[in-house]
Parts: sequence; structure tokens; C-alpha cells
Amino acid sequence: MAEHIEGGNVKFHDGCALSGFDLNPSLRITNKLSIKSDANTILVSWRHSSEFGPLVMKAVLQSVAGPLRFCHRPPPTVRGRWHANTIAGFYQPEHAQAALKHFTRSTEVEVWLIYTVYFTATKELSDVVLLDVEEITVQDPEIRIAWEEPRAGMVTLRLSGTKQESVVDMKRVLEAIYAGCVATRGLPAARYEVWHDFFATPPGDIWLQHLARDTGVIIMSDKLQRRLRVYDPENSNLHVKYVEQKLAEKVAELDARLESHTIQLNVKEFRKLVASDAVATAQRILGQPNVSLDVLQKALVLRCDRQMAELVAYELKIPLALPELRSVELECPQCGDTTSDIEFSRCGHVACRDCFDHQLNVASSDLTGKHFPLVCWQVGCEQPVSIPDLRKYTSGVMVDSLLKASLTYHIRSSPNLYRNCRTPDCRSVYLRNGSYEIFTCPNCLTQTCTLCHAEPHVGWSCADYETHLRKTQINEHLLDNYKALAGTKECPKCATLIEKVDGCNHVECSGCHGHICWECLKVFAKSDAVYQHMNDIHGGNGLVDEEGEDEESEIDSEEDEDDVDDALWDDSEEYDIEHHILAWRV
Repeated sequence: MAEHIEGGNVKFHDGCALSGFDLNPSLRITNKLSIKSDANTILVSWRHSSEFGPLVMKAVLQSVAGPLRFCHRPPPTVRGRWHANTIAGFYQPEHAQAALKHFTRSTEVEVWLIYTVYFTATKELSDVVLLDVEEITVQDPEIRIAWEEPRAGMVTLRLSGTKQESVVDMKRVLEAIYAGCVATRGLPAARYEVWHDFFATPPGDIWLQHLARDTGVIIMSDKLQRRLRVYDPENSNLHVKYVEQKLAEKVAELDARLESHTIQLNVKEFRKLVASDAVATAQRILGQPNVSLDVLQKALVLRCDRQMAELVAYELKIPLALPELRSVELECPQCGDTTSDIEFSRCGHVACRDCFDHQLNVASSDLTGKHFPLVCWQVGCEQPVSIPDLRKYTSGVMVDSLLKASLTYHIRSSPNLYRNCRTPDCRSVYLRNGSYEIFTCPNCLTQTCTLCHAEPHVGWSCADYETHLRKTQINEHLLDNYKALAGTKECPKCATLIEKVDGCNHVECSGCHGHICWECLKVFAKSDAVYQHMNDIHGGNGLVDEEGEDEESEIDSEEDEDDVDDALWDDSEEYDIEHHILAWRV
């Protein structure tokens, strides 16, 4: 089976043993849904002139960043500060970062990185979630969505925005909408996922379609993860509960038809059976999970009713006079108690509920030992526990914990190959020294240099960037000291140093020309908005009424100013501080 875990597509054999870990940026979530994230697009806004138009900007982007995937005027709802705007898409995140770096210090051009998430699903599933998606996304004005035209029965929803956190939050909401409700059964404290291999067959699809038509919901057979997903257009919990009940009844009906039987053979007959294609023939008749060999007991185990077992034995030309059909012994190999709680479909052996739960808890929580693949605990059996058995006998939460534990153990066993996303609470994984230089996390969209595990630093080697960071820390410390003495602040939008000499608390940044409230450093597009904000929030514009001041306060104020001047201009290290500030700005 396949799962989307830790930012990758993971495949598991029976026993939850890892068989493949694909870190492709396009994640296969279900057999009808995939999700891809990137940060390869930028929004450029600049002062339009006769000498500098869209064609010139396109040429500049190609020269400084590389080949363009597309470059065009954005829709009216997407624009920057100035009238001239362009959206440019690149093939690699390194190219987008290069374009950002090129315009960083420009006062005539503003550039924003656009984070984009692509949800590609079948048209049937897209139609089901359409209203919910549009209802959710309209609540955030920073988020933009676009539905692309269907291709080969698949529809792609493009989610984008310039604010990383907003895009990530919306991405998680949409993932939950697309995932639907996984069908479960049991008590609220212990819910078990509903699944049977019947639902992965054409007759199973037809049966699900009839149930969906009768109940007014959409039921998707997720063959990739072996789960049934329910989508209710009316969002009625009662509808979902009813569908889950019907699905559980169908599984119980299917399981009731199957019995475990063991055809006991002598050594010669068993060797002959192994050397032939008899087992493969039986698997074609009954299905692979319903046929297995018990090497220790020298027996062929069939999971079917008695009549079918007799037909299979006849088809395999096993004489019925000698080997007798008998039921499997019901004895837990861990504690020795007689039980019928858990019966493994691959080998027919059993386990009691307590021992079974204990073994799964240990495997899911102990990452120091090698617990995978999970195998039958009967001495000498070593048959892997099938994933359908796990889904049948334990909760979906436990199954997911087992799969994550198996992957985590694999990752920890290869520290030179894998590394986690640099965001502290994100568990996505990327390849160290992989084929790409910048890793864009598919979960939190954070970008990381895969060579040094730092933020992207296009144009710098990892060693030079590390040296640059150390120097920057020293300069920032000096700058903080200077700002504390001089009463200087940074523009929150472009980081230009600004200083208020006199007048009210409305300040215009010389870098980005944003209108700023000096009291709280909130930025506004127009000056009128600043004055309205100061009156509403701060009770005025900050001008002091000099009529109420006495001479003593004026003298004290002058003395305070003299003290600041002495600290700034009489300090022997002032020249060095100014020198560092200039270097920092350059």
C-alpha cells in the first residue's frame, strides 16, 4: 500500500515494512488526488515608463534569473504597488530567488515571492468539494484560487498567495476537505477503519455506486491507501453514520463467508506442492491474501468456505482421502491462552487481543529496536501481518502510528541521506545533497539549502554565507546600540532606517515611501489612513501642546538632549559605529 507521510510518497509491504520512499514534489495522496507545492513564481511591480515596459522587464528577468516558464500581466485582482505588474514563473526555486535578490535594493521595483499549491483530483471529486472550497477561500482576501480546465478527467485547483503562513493554513484546510471522511466502525473510543478487498474490485465499485445513489453521498474507494472515503454534500453527520453502518455490515457479510482451513501434507507432498505452481493457481482462484503456506506445519492454509476449499483441493489434485480439512488451532503464541480474538489471514494463526495490542504499542513507540516487518508471533511462522488485518483489528490512528514509526526508523538509520525540514515543528524530509539545491517543504512551504541546512542563499557559497551571517550578527548588534541611542527605528516594510526629528507621529519612509505610525510602526498606503489610525488608536497625532509646559520641563528636555548628543558625538567609538552602519546598509 502507499501513504503520504513526512512530505513524501511512501510504499509499504505487509508487516508495515518500507518498500519505497519517493520525495517527488508531486505527492500522491489517494488514487484520485495529488498535491504539489512550489515557490517558483514572483510578482513584480515597478514604475512604468517609456524606456522600461513589460518587454524590458521580461528581458531583465531572463538575464538575471534564467529561462522563464511564463511571464504575463496578472489578473486585475493581483497587483503590486505600481501600475506596471508582471507575474513570472521559473522552472526552479533558485531562479525565483535570484530574481528576488536582484531587486532587493531597488526603490523603483518591488518583488514578492508567490507560494502556490496545486490540488489535482478527478472531476467527480472536484465537483463534490467545489462549494466547500470556494466558501472557505473567500474568507481570506490574501488567498487566490483558480480552477483549471479538466484534462483527461482530472481538474486542478491552484491556490496561491504572497504570505506563506496564510497559504499553509489554507492548504491544510483544503487537504481536509479533499480527504473526506474515512469510513470507520466501532465505539467512539476505538474506531476501526472499514475496508475489504472486495471494494477494490469492479463488483465492489458497482456496489458502492448503488449505496451512494441510495444515500445521496459520494463514496470513493481509495485503493492506494485501502480506505473508503465518504463525502456528504449536505454535511450531515447522520448520513455519514448510516453509510458507515452499511459498509460495516457488508464487510461482516463478506467475512462470514470465509473460514480458515489447513490442508495438512506430508513432507513429500509439501515439497511437491512448493515446486509446482499450485499455490499461484489457488491464489488466482481465492485471491492472494486468502492462500498461504505454513512451512512449520507443512500445510496449505485456505481462507474460504469448506465447499470452496474442497474445490481448490480438487483443482490442485490433492487427494482428499489422506489430507483432512481442519480448523486452525486457536491458541495465542504469546500467552498460551485459547482465543479467537485476532486471526491472521496469511497464515491462519491467532493472537489474543491483549498480546496483539501490546506488540503494536511497542512497535509504534520504540524507535530503538527493529520491529519491522511485523510478523506472526507463532514460533517459526514469520509470515508478515497484512495491512488489511491491521486495519481490521486496530484503529486507524494506530495503523498510521505504525507506518510513521517504520518510516522514522528508516530515516534515522540513514542520517547521511535524509534530513528534516528546518522548521522546528515540521517533520517533512528532504534528501541531503540531492539533485536540487533548494528544498521547498510540501507541508510548510519553508525553503532550505540542502547543502548546509540554512535558508536559501543564491549567489553565495555555503561557506561564504556562513561568514556573512557571523558578520551580520556583529553589525546588527552595533546597529541596535546605535538605534537605542539615537531613537532611530527600522521601516517594518523595507527595513530602511528612519528618524523622527520633530512634528507629529506620521512618518514617510524614504525607501519604500510607506506611511508609518511612529508610535506602533504600522504601515499604511495613504497618509489619511495614518491620521485616522492615530486618532482612533493612540488618541491623537502625537503633537505636544507647548502652552502647558513650564520652563523647568523645557530645561530638563534640553539637558536630556544634550546627554544624548554627548553619548552620540563625544564617544571616541562613534566613527566606527557609523562605519559599520554604512557597511551594513551597503
